[in-house]
Amino acid sequence: MALDIDFRVLDVIPVPEPPILKGSPASAQFVKNRNAVEHAVQYPEAAAAIIDRHYIDDYFDSVDTIEEAVVLAKQVRYVHEQAGFQIRNWVSNSPAVLSALGEDTSSGPVVSHQDKESPGERVLGVFWDLDLDVFAFSVTQRAEVKEYLYEGKRIVLSCVMGLFDPLGLLSPFTIHGKVIIQHIWRNGCEWDQVIDEQSWCVWKQWTKLLPEVEALRIPRCYLGDAVSSSVESLELHVFTDTSEHAYGCVAYLRSVINGTVRCSLIMSRAKVAPLKRQSIPRLELMAAVLGARMSQTIIETHSLRIGRTVLWTDSRTILSWLQSDQHRFKQFVAFRAGEILELTRMRDWRWVRTKQNIADVLTKWGRGPPLQNDSEWIYGPSVLYQSSDQWPSSEPIEETVEETRRVMLFHAVVEAETVSSWTKLVHVTATVLRFISNCQRKRAGLPIVTCQSTNRQRLLIKAEYLTDKKPLQQEELQKAEIILWRQAQYESFPDEMNTLTKNLESSPGQRLEKIEKTSSLYKRSPVLDEEGVLRVRGRLEKNEELPFNKRYPIILSGKHEITKKLILHFHNKFGHANRETVFNELRQKFWIPKARAAIRHVTKEYSRANVAYQNKSFRTTPPASVFATMMKTMQGINIKCAGKVTSAVTAWHFNPPSTPHMGGVWERMVRSVKEALRAYEDGRKLTDEILSTSLAEAEDMINTRPLTYVPQEAADEEAAYVEER
Repeated sequence: MALDIDFRVLDVIPVPEPPILKGSPASAQFVKNRNAVEHAVQYPEAAAAIIDRHYIDDYFDSVDTIEEAVVLAKQVRYVHEQAGFQIRNWVSNSPAVLSALGEDTSSGPVVSHQDKESPGERVLGVFWDLDLDVFAFSVTQRAEVKEYLYEGKRIVLSCVMGLFDPLGLLSPFTIHGKVIIQHIWRNGCEWDQVIDEQSWCVWKQWTKLLPEVEALRIPRCYLGDAVSSSVESLELHVFTDTSEHAYGCVAYLRSVINGTVRCSLIMSRAKVAPLKRQSIPRLELMAAVLGARMSQTIIETHSLRIGRTVLWTDSRTILSWLQSDQHRFKQFVAFRAGEILELTRMRDWRWVRTKQNIADVLTKWGRGPPLQNDSEWIYGPSVLYQSSDQWPSSEPIEETVEETRRVMLFHAVVEAETVSSWTKLVHVTATVLRFISNCQRKRAGLPIVTCQSTNRQRLLIKAEYLTDKKPLQQEELQKAEIILWRQAQYESFPDEMNTLTKNLESSPGQRLEKIEKTSSLYKRSPVLDEEGVLRVRGRLEKNEELPFNKRYPIILSGKHEITKKLILHFHNKFGHANRETVFNELRQKFWIPKARAAIRHVTKEYSRANVAYQNKSFRTTPPASVFATMMKTMQGINIKCAGKVTSAVTAWHFNPPSTPHMGGVWERMVRSVKEALRAYEDGRKLTDEILSTSLAEAEDMINTRPLTYVPQEAADEEAAYVEER
């Protein structure tokens, strides 16, 4: 009796008619699947085989007995014939199956060739020896590769990539060839340049193993001569490991048949380490991710019912990361640990000693890859042949501080969303700070500092305290602003603030942490000042003539509520001026990413507010020149006004009526003044004092505008502006 019969069909050929199917693979696949669905009730197993186990025009399947193979193959052939498909070139490891299907039983091995015109069939790049039912590999190279095997990077790459190994059965061998390619690439070797001596020595050792690769035989069947119904248990075991050069994983199927343990190699994956150097724990985590993904793929693509999955690692750091809260770690660890726990369960992971970790051969050369036909690589490590109670014990894993995010607690004094304006926000924060200070002063027996109480407050306050009546002082307001800036920075840039704060607290000689390159502030060289405020560091820092805030502007996020309050404050302060004026004024002290977009968003979001007028005493100097456009209805007024104001230092210049375009720049400034005065279009009663105050503020708005384009970057030249005298 022949068991676990594997058979394969090549070339499911559509018939020449109808012509619409000719040269239309997509249509052929649709018709193939549609035809299988229509016959699924009568032939359910054949329909499932056609839909799920066909690859383009190839059909692969495996069953336990000859009888099952013959019945299934005939049903598949019959269903295909109903759609006009002709199936041919049956291949099987059982001659009896081929005889029953009317095929030639003297077929040789199913092989792979570099030349598609060579005789023989291709099975995804590997040999399938039908007599021994094993997989083998061809390492036959082209004549020119043989002749110049040691010459240049082009030849090395051609030889290594010529080994097509879709299941990773040769990963202990091929990964080291890829490491050699990476080393040659890192040295800057050109395509046809002779490789360096060190690479040549390693390359020579690698090529000496090619005959061993060609002699390697890997059993195709997981269960040997046993049928699937005799299997007592099936377990999937995945081993992961890494080194500074490569990382990878390998999977084995552990079956218990009649009390005997049998292990079979399923597949493996191995990758070279990134060119950007990573720590070993990070590479271990990348190997664990690769193993979790591979285990999920194996479970989804196999029809065998796997009762248990075990993933092995020799890194206690990985196990500590997986059993901890991912939010404690940096993004690199948190995201990958989260993906691992989505694909696997924490109880599926176990620790194994490095000497017992078979994946170690994927990442370390040692004595060379195990390419013997009876090696542990093919039949699994010795630990899998032991009972589960003899496996390495899972000792308690201690928490690790590797890759942890520094936690900085910053308690907001006031919720910015609950306060209407920046001025009120600063005053409320300063009041809270005064309250904290008064609590400390009261404990020390000192008088508390308070403002003048109202009559209502006097009725509510019963106790008698020693008081020092003072309004909010400048120092208190400045401290409140600093707290608000830091609050916005901690909530907008937590990782950057944590890193820089840790560097400030580090001892001399200790290695400083760097801000991640993915950070939006990486190119700004951010620093913390003595108050813990995040500032931009650029070329302007060398200009000691500039004020400190211009040399080191404060960094704020335009999306934070505190920043929005600040932008609105400047918008109102300058009489709802154009956005460039607001940007220029903010730019004197703050650096806000995409500031213009933030200003545009704030000014659109908030409705136009009334201009806050102040009763000011001001004095203006007579102008040297007055420019005006003559209006036909106001010629007399204009001339009378000119006569009153004209003096030895003032001259009037009139444009013809209805020609405002001749005014150019100053006519545009007139429009800005009109925009400021439109705030009175709400029906209020106007007075001379309001008009005088508003004109004075409009004048201030015009005279403080930037004269040129205001740059966003701190290192760019500053915009020119009008200096008031």
